[in-house]
Amino acid sequence: MVARIDVSQNDLPWEFMTDHLPNILFFPHDRKDQSSKFPVTSRISVPNLLKFIHYRCSPPFPAAGWGPGLWQETSLQQARITHLEKEISLLKAEIQALHQAQGQLQGQLSETRSESQRLQRETHALKQQQSHQEQLQGLCSQRTWQLEDMAEKLRKLAEASETLLTENAFLKVLLTIAEKHRAAESGPERSPPPEDTTGPL
Repeated sequence: MVARIDVSQNDLPWEFMTDHLPNILFFPHDRKDQSSKFPVTSRISVPNLLKFIHYRCSPPFPAAGWGPGLWQETSLQQARITHLEKEISLLKAEIQALHQAQGQLQGQLSETRSESQRLQRETHALKQQQSHQEQLQGLCSQRTWQLEDMAEKLRKLAEASETLLTENAFLKVLLTIAEKHRAAESGPERSPPPEDTTGPL
């Protein structure tokens, strides 16, 4: 029987404590005193696991040779090894699936980073464009104010010109009337006296 132990939820004896995960613990049936853990110095692989399990499952052989019980125990060990090989194959398939998922996540993470960098560049460009538009808007507002001020000055100048033209026309009329009056007053004084046509009596 193969089972997974969650060390965060199960307390193990001190002799089975380990400094790293994953690790393999072996608990032989009806031989609790022969329980052991996979050597830390050995690499976890199928051959090493089979050697470890085969060594732990093999009971001491009697000196007289192999008996029927020994053959039966050997068959059981072979069945256990076959079962363990299947479990190991399943674990390898799960590990491969995890590696594939990790590769997909790394690809998605790379795409996300590229998209984030692209968005940052676009945001920077938009900020620069907005700053340029604000500068243009400021210049446009300043130019509009200058044109409005110039238009107001021209309007006042036009009003003043119209006033001057009106005053000039009025002065011309007054001068014309004054000249006519002057001419009328000086006309009789300059005419010669009439001659006396009557003789002496």
